[in-house]
Amino acid sequence: MPNDLGAQPRWWQPPPSCSAGIQAYQYLVLDVETADSRPEEVESELRRFWSPSASWKSETIGERYKQALTTKQEKAALCDSSPIISVGLKSETELRLVHAMGRHDPRPLGGGLIEGFDGVRPMLGALRDLLDTRIGETSTLVGHNFLKFDAPKLRHAFIEQGIRLPGCLAAKHQPTFDTMVEARRFSLQADLFISVDDLAGLLNVGTHKGTIDGAAIPELYAAHQVEAIISYNLLDVLAEEALFLRMTGAVGS
Repeated sequence: MPNDLGAQPRWWQPPPSCSAGIQAYQYLVLDVETADSRPEEVESELRRFWSPSASWKSETIGERYKQALTTKQEKAALCDSSPIISVGLKSETELRLVHAMGRHDPRPLGGGLIEGFDGVRPMLGALRDLLDTRIGETSTLVGHNFLKFDAPKLRHAFIEQGIRLPGCLAAKHQPTFDTMVEARRFSLQADLFISVDDLAGLLNVGTHKGTIDGAAIPELYAAHQVEAIISYNLLDVLAEEALFLRMTGAVGS
């Protein structure tokens, strides 16, 4: 695995799949769902990164800060501190989901395997073990807005929980396919920021997603609607796989 200087990093070890005879995934779609950060965490994060313009007057600074805080609070599930509550995973052979909304043994659902954990840390530990076991150096990590949300969100969560990063998320050159980024190759819109549903419509890819919007996940979490979140996450990761396969020419007449 090359680094910026083209040499093999000393810390890099091939995932166990390369030596244990376990088949590595060709690709793995990952979709992360998060709940809202606490209000004090939202403001703390804003204070860490927000800075006023030197040309603003004192009253302007106050007004702009309040506006920025309101916007940040409306997107509290998109903060670094927002807890990961579930991760959907779809490879060419398996559909899986791990979540932190209560422990239960693996159970089948919708053609996939669901496993629950008591908290974020044990969930991430299980996810790390899976990634290190099944992701090889040539496996492609797939997602929608993966490079700017799912991947950094997962990295931050692993570090925050004191868990060693999976090799595929620590490596700088793991193959990836971000359907939001790649959407620009299929549209005349230069700066395309598009939802999974809208991209599916643009590319005439049928999905089985329901009427739940991703922005509703924090409310569902607060209402303890675990099954609704699981179902949404599974449908989301399946829709992203369908887009990936269509956009790479793997399917179609």
